[in-house]
Amino acid sequence: MKSNNNKYIRPEQKGQIIFVILILLAIAVGLIWNVIEEDKKAVVPDASFPMANAHISWEQSFYGGGMAW
Repeated sequence: MKSNNNKYIRPEQKGQIIFVILILLAIAVGLIWNVIEEDKKAVVPDASFPMANAHISWEQSFYGGGMAW
């Protein structure tokens, strides 16, 4: 009688399965960590922030005005 070993997991496959499970677990932990860190960032809605490039003159912006050709 022929033995049927196809339904059993070989030792090489066990290592591969454990590796894939560990990679998926690491991805899940990373995503959860990212969500937790995003929640920790406090957003201040009433804060006023200085405008970027606030001290640029019209001459520096190279805007020709209404008479630009």
